[in-house]
Amino acid sequence: MTDAERPLPLVLQEHLSELLDRARRVPELAAEMERARRDFFDGELPRTAHSDQDLDLAAQRFAEWFLLERESDAFGIVPIERLAAAGDDDPCEQLRDSVVGIFLVEGRGESLRVRDLQGGDRLAVRSVVGEVRPGDLLVGRLYGMDDEFVPSAAAAVIGGAPQLAVAFQRDLKQLELQRRLDQAELERLVVQRLDDGTGPGPALRDPADDRPIEHLEAELQQLLAEVGKDEELPPTRLSGALRAAEGPGEVLGPVLEELAFDTQIDLEKVRDVMLRLWNAHHTTSAGIEPVREPLDATPPSEPAPQHLPADGASPPFHTRPGESLGEQLARRIEEGLAAEENVEKLFEQVEAMMGDAIDDDDEDDRFEDLADGNLDPLVREFAWETGLSADDESRMQSFLSQLRELPVPRVDAESIEADDILRWFLHVWLSHAPGARQPQLQAVDSLLGSFVRWLAETQEITVGDDLAIARQALVSQAERIDRASGQLSGGAVDPAAQRGLLKVIDLIEDVLVAADAARSTEIEVRAGVDAVRDLERGDLLIAAYRPGETGTPVGFHGPVVVLPKDVEHLVSG
Repeated sequence: MTDAERPLPLVLQEHLSELLDRARRVPELAAEMERARRDFFDGELPRTAHSDQDLDLAAQRFAEWFLLERESDAFGIVPIERLAAAGDDDPCEQLRDSVVGIFLVEGRGESLRVRDLQGGDRLAVRSVVGEVRPGDLLVGRLYGMDDEFVPSAAAAVIGGAPQLAVAFQRDLKQLELQRRLDQAELERLVVQRLDDGTGPGPALRDPADDRPIEHLEAELQQLLAEVGKDEELPPTRLSGALRAAEGPGEVLGPVLEELAFDTQIDLEKVRDVMLRLWNAHHTTSAGIEPVREPLDATPPSEPAPQHLPADGASPPFHTRPGESLGEQLARRIEEGLAAEENVEKLFEQVEAMMGDAIDDDDEDDRFEDLADGNLDPLVREFAWETGLSADDESRMQSFLSQLRELPVPRVDAESIEADDILRWFLHVWLSHAPGARQPQLQAVDSLLGSFVRWLAETQEITVGDDLAIARQALVSQAERIDRASGQLSGGAVDPAAQRGLLKVIDLIEDVLVAADAARSTEIEVRAGVDAVRDLERGDLLIAAYRPGETGTPVGFHGPVVVLPKDVEHLVSG
């Protein structure tokens, strides 16, 4: 297998090993390397290693620091400057351009997008080993290759830990550092403290996870007893299965599926208690960070029957195995309209579903002690100086609320980016019923335009370019996609229809061809000349359809929501 066919992190790892071999052949570096190793690990060996693999990864992090970042006593320069030959012939040259730090995963487009928590830059990352999600943290070194970055094979991924990102930024602000932390400092302040559970800033483990296993088993016993399942599913037996399981999902999935079909039990409470049990068994024995969400858990294929509350509020909505966000949106809209739910409340729930996956009601106060920044007072000053109406004040507060709920909250006006504005525009669009979308979007666009002009004129803060990008992506397309949505919608709601997020790949007279990425299929839909005229290649369709025979155009069932291609990175996955 050539270098081009192998994962880039492994290729870079081999180049690093080659550079380390060269260093070991230099007599002056031998004693220096041993002194540096003790400095890096604050002792002879990494005190948090639990396996040979941990030792290998720690050794690689040390090699990266020693060879690529630390100025050598013997050489007077960083070792790579002496050990790597300039020019493309030396593969070790690929190691020269790198940055080390903590990076927050913000989303996935063509590449993974991360934010450098110390420098603030947004970087495109490729070749990440394993699954990562918005809200995860990447800790370690990234290697620059062309216009993208490749993570080191020794970089750590911390799942769903936005509270650590906030704590890290707060600590940096308090320290008033005028330089970046180097890899040795990150090793001692972050990696080792994560492994031993102390962690920087607030404790990373939920205090509730520290309860004795017996207490968690008793809580599970009570939940199961309420629906008569405690004898069929003894909590002690489930606890033992969780202790033996490599991941919580292999136990959680079947149990939740059985309970969903046979009972009216609160599935979220059962899921939470069982997840805490798995954490309790495994963190006490291995010292690992608890799993916040069972990434490999199989949710119930059908939720227990839900009844619409008397006040007309939308009932709880449960995802299904393998559903993408687009499929969830399509099914939620279709089911809500079929059940004649209150349309305003229905689209409020659709808006909520567009939120980041890490948002959780249990964590609404996780940023309470974060410094407020200048954004909130600037909005208040803007409202006072311009005499905003109550409706516009409410809209601005909605925008601020969305910015606070990002993995790392935007608390300064200077930190607002085009995607933040576009996400707000998209929320407004999806949270209103057809017919009200365009006026509502125009209202928030005009309001934000006034705020951006006010920022530039009174505060010399420029956000205009980001607003222009968001406007081009959605506002300029609003009339077209609204008209196309109405033309494509129609037909009775069909429970057997397949729902998904489709992407228009071709338009031929009155037929559109769309790809359903989740099912790796393409479909043809006879949409009509007018609808096809309003569509563009790359448009996204949140829709339900029933496949016909091969080559036969099919039709859509129920409402269809058309979105422009430039919002794909916010709704796909």
